[in-house]
Amino acid sequence: SNRRLRSLDLSSNGLTDEHLAAVSVAETLGNLEALDVSHNRLGSAVTAVASINLPRLRSLRFGSNYLTDRGAIELSRTCL
Repeated sequence: SNRRLRSLDLSSNGLTDEHLAAVSVAETLGNLEALDVSHNRLGSAVTAVASINLPRLRSLRFGSNYLTDRGAIELSRTCL
């Protein structure tokens, strides 16, 4: 069951912002503690990540994407 999912590794899958937006609508990720979306083609996915209700998230790996400085600042504000 996805309700027990605690770690999700989506790294190196060629994901785009649209893919991450599709993941963000999943309602069964509430127990997720670690999300790895590194090494993809994400750019302005900050909005998608911010919209995911992940109250237990402790680790977010977002490296090696196309995140801008502005996006990084927005992401840090969202996750803190």
